[in-house]
Amino acid sequence: MTQAVLPTKAVENWEGIRDEWTASVEQLVGDAESWAGKQDWAVRREAKSIREDRLGQYTVPRLLIQATAGRLLLDPVARYVPGVLGVVDLYVLPSYDAVMISRADDGWRLHPIGPDDIAQPWSEKTFVHTALQLLATA
Repeated sequence: MTQAVLPTKAVENWEGIRDEWTASVEQLVGDAESWAGKQDWAVRREAKSIREDRLGQYTVPRLLIQATAGRLLLDPVARYVPGVLGVVDLYVLPSYDAVMISRADDGWRLHPIGPDDIAQPWSEKTFVHTALQLLATA
């Protein structure tokens, strides 16, 4: 049994913020899981433990995706990241080339490949398109 690690620099209402963040990550992973299934890509959820000074230690899901053209990993990074309300990365394996998925007040945004591309709202279309782009670069 693992021992809970409390925050070392707790923010006000840290438990509520942590719970809201983990629920948001759960929803994001659930979306990707569903959309990957529509592409006939196999998926496997794994638990990931994250430790942040402001929230302590908590567990969120990450998703391994086996597409026809290769493997992807949807991997939560942290809730506290400057300028956004959290970050999850989408990696292609084994190279670990990645795109960032950031969270703002109005929801998740996927930051596509390429310096001129603008962040797109999280949707089935942007997820599948970006996943296929990543797989093409592997």
